[in-house]
Amino acid sequence: MLGITTSGILFHGTDIVSDLKKNNISLIDCSITNLTSKNWQQITDSDVQELSDRLEKNLIKINSIQSIFYNKNYNFSNDLDLKDIINHLQILCKYAKILKCKKLLFGSPKQREDVGNFTNFVKTFKVINSLMNENDMIFNIENLQNQKNVLLKETIDIVNFIETNDLKNCKVNLHLFIEDENSNLSINDSIDTIHFSDYNYTDSILNENFHLLKKLMHKTEHIKNNKLLEFNTQKINNLFDLFK
Repeated sequence: MLGITTSGILFHGTDIVSDLKKNNISLIDCSITNLTSKNWQQITDSDVQELSDRLEKNLIKINSIQSIFYNKNYNFSNDLDLKDIINHLQILCKYAKILKCKKLLFGSPKQREDVGNFTNFVKTFKVINSLMNENDMIFNIENLQNQKNVLLKETIDIVNFIETNDLKNCKVNLHLFIEDENSNLSINDSIDTIHFSDYNYTDSILNENFHLLKKLMHKTEHIKNNKLLEFNTQKINNLFDLFK
């Protein structure tokens, strides 16, 4: 049985607990800024504890924290940003412990903009990898095929980057857009989570492409049990047919 996680869910207008259980969805990916309706500067330990209590009361567990650099202007290739990046990630590691979560999800195209200093980019990741190791955390890097001028755009680039630089606490969050009907999965130990998504986060597109999602799910039947599938949709109700 594959683990299944979802993100982008709405907490209002649906019986989220029973819906998650009914469809074998075991985890959610959590955007702290979204679920607290605050920016990073405003969020406190008490806010995160309140969120954790709310989720735990409703039997909802966290797979990863996402949107980790929301509204931040740091660039991983800028050595002057390194201290602020690490300070921010240290705070996130603290929040992750409160939420009983061991993963940070790194999409963040702004932080990955290619400004021509790959050496500093590597340096930043090595420091992050050490921080993740110290905190028993995983830093999941998402592929960004639809973005321009970013580093680690393709999945194979991320896998090679992790292996070349011995980043044992970094993994891949493999993002498969539903329009990618010819996607060719290459699963190895670098991949932690597989994320199925309609890129515009629209329920209508998701409904129109159930056949494609089922086809992609079939391709992943051989994956080890510790792999996770993520479905990103605004309303969890529209996923039901996938699990009937």
